[in-house]
Amino acid sequence: MMKRLRCSVGVGQPWAAGPTCRRTRPTPAIGALLFAALLGSFPAGRCEVRRPAICAFLFAALLVCTTAAVAAKASQIADGNPELGRRLAERYHCGSCHTIPGVSAARGRLAISLDSFGQRSYIAGRIPNQAPLLARWIESPRSLIPDTAMPDMGVTPADARDIAAYLRQLK
Repeated sequence: MMKRLRCSVGVGQPWAAGPTCRRTRPTPAIGALLFAALLGSFPAGRCEVRRPAICAFLFAALLVCTTAAVAAKASQIADGNPELGRRLAERYHCGSCHTIPGVSAARGRLAISLDSFGQRSYIAGRIPNQAPLLARWIESPRSLIPDTAMPDMGVTPADARDIAAYLRQLK
């Protein structure tokens, strides 16, 4: 049989159903609740709650919050939009020279494949793979490496940030 705990903490809604269950304290942070659930120490109160249900709820809430934060971060790489960057790579014909996963007709063999580009340490073997430098490289490659074979394709700074965001998410 499961051990029942008493609790008065709520997260917007009481955890246990019943007419006597009311939130009596301000809502604490999810991390503090998770820590308390793992230790089994809850403040005394009027609501009886089962520990596994609380742990499952807190784990799910933490997972949702973490997943949303990671997704938001991924979509804002270098202040760019990765999905728009993928479409712009098609528009600027990057696939004429490069093979780029996710970009239709990007089967070029003249330059290196951009598969797993986000895991690379360097751009063109010389420049650290950082979002602002990658955007600058896409916009004006000869400004960073004067003797590069990569042509200036007339990419605007905003488009370069979006393309950089797409390339950096390729893992």
